[in-house]
Amino acid sequence: MKLLIPLLALSIAALSGCANLSAFSRADDNGDGRVSQAEAAGSEELGAVFSSADGDRNGVLDATEFAVAEQLIAGWKAAHGEGGDHGGSAAHSH
Repeated sequence: MKLLIPLLALSIAALSGCANLSAFSRADDNGDGRVSQAEAAGSEELGAVFSSADGDRNGVLDATEFAVAEQLIAGWKAAHGEGGDHGGSAAHSH
């Protein structure tokens, strides 16, 4: 049982990371490992928080900055009483 709890926590963390990676991959149209402003323009929400999430101000979001963008979007939705699925909201579908 002592081993089960840390293993379960690790599994949940891995799945959470996969969900973020999946949303990131969907937003990264050209597969270069970064989400440009042009790619972000496919999502009104991501476009709205892009500048705030671009921590190094290089005009693209890496996976870490993309996760920040998703947190900003989720925070805005929570503050405005909007539901929605966290993890996939920032990416647009094709």
